[in-house]
Order: sequence, then C-alpha cells, then structure tokens
Amino acid sequence: MAWKFLQHRFDNRNKKSGAYIVNEKGEKKVVLNPYGKGGKAAYELKHGVRVTNEGEVKKDKPLTKDGKAWRSGYLAARKDSARAWKSKNKKK
Repeated sequence: MAWKFLQHRFDNRNKKSGAYIVNEKGEKKVVLNPYGKGGKAAYELKHGVRVTNEGEVKKDKPLTKDGKAWRSGYLAARKDSARAWKSKNKKK
C-alpha cells in the first residue's frame, strides 16, 4: 500500500505536497512542504500506521499514543493558525 505524497489524493485541487532532492551522497529523498506534512499526519492518524515521506508503510514501527497526540496537536495548531490568519485578513 504505497501512498504517493507528491501528488495529493485527498482532494481535487491536485496540489503538490513535496519535492524530491538529491543529497551530497547521491541519495534521493522526499522533502514535504507544510501541506504535505499535514496530509501525512492526517493519513497516519486515520489509518493508525506510520508512513515514510514517500508513502511506504513502516510495518515494524506502529503509531504510539504519543505519536497520535503529537500528530493531532500538529493538525490542531495548523487549524488555529489558519483561523487566526483568516480573521486578520478578512475581505473588506
């Protein structure tokens, strides 16, 4: 069950959520932007598993209670930040 983070499948906006980079050792890595990081946290909470940035399920590492708390706190902070920005920048 590989989930592709670079092309988000949660919505119809077809928004990019990360980028591939090549480090100095020549290893190809995925770096997530905030949209991708939030999507990853939501996916992990919904399915109760940990996944890599590429979307591969980490079978040997289950999602702990602390991990669930951190992810839900991260999503709540994003929501609070968005609400504050929207109230500050209301259309006139």
